[in-house]
Amino acid sequence: MESFTSTLSSSIISIFDEQPSRNNGEGNGNSKNDESNVEEVVPFGKRTQTLLQELEGNNNNDDGDDGNNNNTFFMLIYLVITGEENEITQHSVRAKLYYMIEQTWKERGFGILKLNYSRNEEKSPRLVMRADSVLKVILNVALFHGMHVERSQEKFIRLFAFEGKGDSLVHLAIKLSNCNEAEDLYEAIKKAMLPAQDRA
Repeated sequence: MESFTSTLSSSIISIFDEQPSRNNGEGNGNSKNDESNVEEVVPFGKRTQTLLQELEGNNNNDDGDDGNNNNTFFMLIYLVITGEENEITQHSVRAKLYYMIEQTWKERGFGILKLNYSRNEEKSPRLVMRADSVLKVILNVALFHGMHVERSQEKFIRLFAFEGKGDSLVHLAIKLSNCNEAEDLYEAIKKAMLPAQDRA
């Protein structure tokens, strides 16, 4: 009787050993199909050609007979629809956004705040802000004549705005890095709140 370890070691197949064919003992009489089903054996590391390299190889089959090295490059372009395609950004600044809930200020996020105007003046200007790195929209409010906007302290602008479908009034605070940026944004917002004919 063989020992357990010798039985175990004789039945273990290493990944480095030659693997038996899957079709051994399954002869179905159709040798043509057997040959087409067998995968090509490729040594490790030889099949690392990228799609770009394969496309370049197909385009450069002349082996450079004319002496020119024509490299073809392909670029993948992703089209992302943001809703800002028909708008012009009149003012843009890095800021931190806060909102008031139950009489306390909560931070909503940090990112680029943009003041966008509609190209054809169909819609009123709006403030749009996306959180850094994740690009989630954290502010999207339309500006209108008579909206409450004020400077608060030296780096803050506070405003009341309608969010969502216009049914919830929120108290927002925008913190900027210095008082000059706060003043510039405040003036840009006040100008955007004017009727279209008075903005020029």
